[in-house]
Amino acid sequence: METPEFGTLPEEPKKKFPTWAIVVIVLLVLCCCCALIGFLGWTYGDQLMQMLGVY
Repeated sequence: METPEFGTLPEEPKKKFPTWAIVVIVLLVLCCCCALIGFLGWTYGDQLMQMLGVY
């Protein structure tokens, strides 16, 4: 019969971060980036087009 070694804890299974949470976080970041680009385009679009010589 084996005696357990003292001082060592049994290994706990590693907790894996859920995949759906990663997908949600990435989608939120992409939506925020698109909203920011849209806002900047709406606000400064005319100035940018004039600077580029489009109109």
